Amino acid sequence: MSAMSNERRDELLVGLALDALDTPEEVAEARRLLHQDPTAAAEVTRFREAAAELARLSAVPPPAGGLDDALRRIDALEEGADASPGSAQPGSSSAPPEAGTARAEDPTAVPEGVLAFRPRRRLAPWIAAAAAIAIAVPSIGLAVAQHQRAAVAEAGTARIMELLSQPGAKLSSATLASGQGSLIVVSGGNGTDIITRELPDAGTDRTYQLWTIQAGGDPVSAGLVGGGDAVNSAGSQSAGTVVAITLEPAGGSQQPTQKPIAAVTLG
Repeated sequence: MSAMSNERRDELLVGLALDALDTPEEVAEARRLLHQDPTAAAEVTRFREAAAELARLSAVPPPAGGLDDALRRIDALEEGADASPGSAQPGSSSAPPEAGTARAEDPTAVPEGVLAFRPRRRLAPWIAAAAAIAIAVPSIGLAVAQHQRAAVAEAGTARIMELLSQPGAKLSSATLASGQGSLIVVSGGNGTDIITRELPDAGTDRTYQLWTIQAGGDPVSAGLVGGGDAVNSAGSQSAGTVVAITLEPAGGSQQPTQKPIAAVTLG
């Protein structure tokens, strides 16, 4: 028997979690996968939790109005989040819950209130992206900037959704040392995006500067950002790379002159 593709595996697990498999044969195939793969049950549980959060969106259609529509959906999810990432120092990161921490209930049971959604073979891409956000971090709304900030380009949201919908996409976040503002990093096979959210005003003589620091390497500037919200592309980054933000003199610096005020390590 040939090895199951990642795409097929995800299709079965998500379909099982949402009670959206089309045939008894698919249900049987998904159940066999649960028995054969020790990590599958935990993934189904996380998909179920994501589905419960997505149910809060009721019958809202897929994002068609650009950034503002997508951000309103994420903000709605944030209201129901029961945890938020704490402050992080360089070298720390947020990660999905380990398999051992998944709830010990039947992973094939769908929670009450889940959308009555039966796709034809595949989930819509926007639902897959939103599920990736829900699974990646406890606080859903940290994935993107607040919708009031029109300065974040619509293309930035399309880029984030593209990254999150890829197999293996990861999201890490950290709160600034001051407790106000967040650093969020979305990484996938096609690149890495750095999202800054609700940064305090840096003033006229200072600016926030983003850095990527590969293992054993020197800090490389990933761009300057002002207060509020922004999305910066950092290109392809390997696992173990530290993404950090510092407060620098206006115009930026060749190398960091201050300690990072937030940092995450890519998994």
